[in-house]
Amino acid sequence: MHAKRVQIIVSGVMFETFLSTLEKFPDTLLGSPLKRQSYFVQEQNQYVFQRHRNSFDAILFYYQSDGKLLCPSDVPLKLFKEEVEFFELDKNVVEDMLKKNGFISEQETVLPSNAIQRELWQLFEFPHSSNAAQLVAIFSTAMVVIAAVSSIVQSVPSVKHKRQQYKRQIHDPWFVWDLIMNTWFALELAIRLVCSPNKSVFFKSFLNFVDLAAILPFFFEITVGNLKTTSLTILKVTRIVRIVRVFKVSRYSKSLRIIGFCFRSSLSEIGLLLLCLALMAIALSSMMFYVELGEKSSSFTSVPAALWFAFQTVTTLGYGDLVPITALGKFIAGLSAVYGAVTLSLPVLSIVSNFNKIYYNNMNMKIKRDS
Repeated sequence: MHAKRVQIIVSGVMFETFLSTLEKFPDTLLGSPLKRQSYFVQEQNQYVFQRHRNSFDAILFYYQSDGKLLCPSDVPLKLFKEEVEFFELDKNVVEDMLKKNGFISEQETVLPSNAIQRELWQLFEFPHSSNAAQLVAIFSTAMVVIAAVSSIVQSVPSVKHKRQQYKRQIHDPWFVWDLIMNTWFALELAIRLVCSPNKSVFFKSFLNFVDLAAILPFFFEITVGNLKTTSLTILKVTRIVRIVRVFKVSRYSKSLRIIGFCFRSSLSEIGLLLLCLALMAIALSSMMFYVELGEKSSSFTSVPAALWFAFQTVTTLGYGDLVPITALGKFIAGLSAVYGAVTLSLPVLSIVSNFNKIYYNNMNMKIKRDS
């Protein structure tokens, strides 16, 4: 017995497949006999759709490949998303496809059942949900910026000297200001934790770990910073960790998240670039050591000592603190600088292409939602 075939006409182009292939996904438009029946033309014994024909190739492949959804390179992501939604493909598969193509979706709107928690959750988690939420987002962003500026100013020697004159921390205006800002950050995190409708999802969020890392060092310093047994290294580490608070801004800026996703999408190109530069740096440092060997005033006393010069050269940084003395050494260093410049330029086009694709996909989706 031969398997039953069906013919599908999409904007004048005929596609043919087995009925059993479509019925693997009974919840979709083509897989459900009831849903697809309204598009059946009895006279032609065909299903007729006035839809985007290039997109349908990928949609039909979804059925034939047991659920693999790939956006065609010549079809805009916004248009393809409309087509797969029309044919009612699996939402989870569509979401994965969007993520792979760089679309940063908004958080799923799951709200707490408690009325007060629901209002607070929307206020602190969804900046565009109301005017009050936008004001909270602006205020929180301003606090992050001020905290970053405060940390920079406090590193100035005159400010550090003046702070040392205060006998108690509570008399230090810089400490009081840091206490106010970190209290706000802690309060914000605590409210979002208490009001979160899904605690497991909350703890899996990278941005929530950034929020936690931004406030813990300050309160750690208050607790153990004045103890004589506290290691100076520990205090340095805690103050370095406080720098991550600047990444809190990405919670309210989709553009920053797009840049982060672009780098993540370009990891293979960046990894290849780092590998090429590392191999060249190792080769150059070894050559410079042996070429300069025997020169009394040479700075290349060993291969590890020459490695810093090699990294400067192949990355075209060129501090000038280490320089070759011999003519051969200068010639090799010049060739290495040219190699480094060419190598650095190779992945740029790919990274820029990834960024343009991700940025415009997200902007097109945003325009659609706003319209």
